[in-house]
Amino acid sequence: MSAEWISRLTAKMRQIDGVGFGGSPVLTSQDVAGALAGTHRHGYLLVLAKYADDNAASQLLWRELAQEISHERGCDYEKARGIALACIFPVIHPAHCNQCQGRGLIFPRTKGKSIEDSARKCERCEGTGQGEISERQRAAMARIPPTTWHDSWKDYAAKKEQHLWAVESSALSRLRAQLSDAA
Repeated sequence: MSAEWISRLTAKMRQIDGVGFGGSPVLTSQDVAGALAGTHRHGYLLVLAKYADDNAASQLLWRELAQEISHERGCDYEKARGIALACIFPVIHPAHCNQCQGRGLIFPRTKGKSIEDSARKCERCEGTGQGEISERQRAAMARIPPTTWHDSWKDYAAKKEQHLWAVESSALSRLRAQLSDAA
């Protein structure tokens, strides 16, 4: 089963490879919900928010992660919402590498060679096409001073973000496996 087929969750879906929108709906939200049954709750909500453009799932994930952060770290809920946003945003809307514009390849102008022959892997992003959101930007997103972010929240937020990337990967693997059985 192709990732392109899996990503056809809605008529305005974002394709699973992160490129473009459009297409005709092939899967219903019920198909996806059934295929994701048994996955981590954050993974379930993350897949719906990221690939099905489900704003309700995005808001629910944000609220649940904020409650978890508030409980774990003993901070007020509003501060936890900012930190949760700084963890969720890079996962749902990953930044594109400025060097290659998210393509993973650099196409230098060379005389006598075709564009395909002169293409090389982007060294800045190591060919992934993904960029980084700076710690200063994360602090601003969380509405926390950069020094407080660096001293108190940077490592904790990085662990939460890694958790989100891991549960997304797990949920997508389960989705692929479940839908390939159905195909």
